[in-house]
Amino acid sequence: MKPGTTRFKGEILMSAEQGECSAQGHRHIVAVGDLHGCYETLCALLERIGCVQDASRYHPPESTLLVFLGDLIDRGPRSRETVATVRRMVEAGDALCIAGNHEFNAVLYHTRDPEQPGEFVRRRTEKNRKQIAATLASYEGHADQWADDLAWFHSLPMAIEIDGLRCVHACWDQDALSLLQRHSNAWYLPEQQWTEAGTEGSPLFDAIERICKGPEATMPDGGCYHDKDGNPRFKARVAWWQLEPATWADRFRLPKGVQGFDPEADCDASPESVRNYAPEEPPVVFGHYWLSGRPSPLSPNAACLDYSAVLGGKLVAYHHEAGMQAIHPERMLWVEARTS
Repeated sequence: MKPGTTRFKGEILMSAEQGECSAQGHRHIVAVGDLHGCYETLCALLERIGCVQDASRYHPPESTLLVFLGDLIDRGPRSRETVATVRRMVEAGDALCIAGNHEFNAVLYHTRDPEQPGEFVRRRTEKNRKQIAATLASYEGHADQWADDLAWFHSLPMAIEIDGLRCVHACWDQDALSLLQRHSNAWYLPEQQWTEAGTEGSPLFDAIERICKGPEATMPDGGCYHDKDGNPRFKARVAWWQLEPATWADRFRLPKGVQGFDPEADCDASPESVRNYAPEEPPVVFGHYWLSGRPSPLSPNAACLDYSAVLGGKLVAYHHEAGMQAIHPERMLWVEARTS
């Protein structure tokens, strides 16, 4: 089946020319946060949702469609089994999956750079090798399966809007999405443009950075922090879901050790380069941001479902029904991380 065509229980979603589509035969949408190779935790959450396992795969409750928000791989020890579990559900029509930055990176790590013979689009630096090491170890002895799963990653959409719920890995940015190819309710990066999207400086590179990693902006007053390699960083991730942030700590997702300004000081207007998510827009769910504590919405219409399962946190899901126009905190469910 070509990109842009998704099968649910034997039915094909309508094409873009036919208008907005919905999850035919599914009243319940359950979005699932970042998995990062946490296979046993994934199994626990699927059981918490009410999925039933047989010899072939997990089956969701009747009229329920799962949407996985990307970052299935890396960091955790069982990426191969995690991808296999999700992929079986997708191919059976019981789930959808979007690409996270880790799936995007994995494809480009194995894509030859046409401009630099002998190189890959994602350079094989020590940092990049370390990031993908756990995934490659989980596929050791399964090279054909890894090649097939990479091709599957390549076919995944970057964002989905279904039954009034927007699903993306890091940021719903309409300007960035407009550079992608839309098929019905999903936005794809055309196959021939993946290399361009991995090349710094191109418009597609900037678009994927926003969609899969979230927008960044320069911190005030020369503020900076040092990353884990000791490099000074002068930009931080922007909390794009905050319409009227009161402090810099509200404006940015700030790491520890920020210097040069007071995070609790009153902040200026949003960076011009960042489009905040308006309160009248449809509810949106995403992952990526490594939250902690008790899961709750970030705003009335935005929820992050990444609560750091691979670091011993929680694997979180959100249960949406057609017609809902806000995020309801009581519909967030989770399991504590299991040891894989």
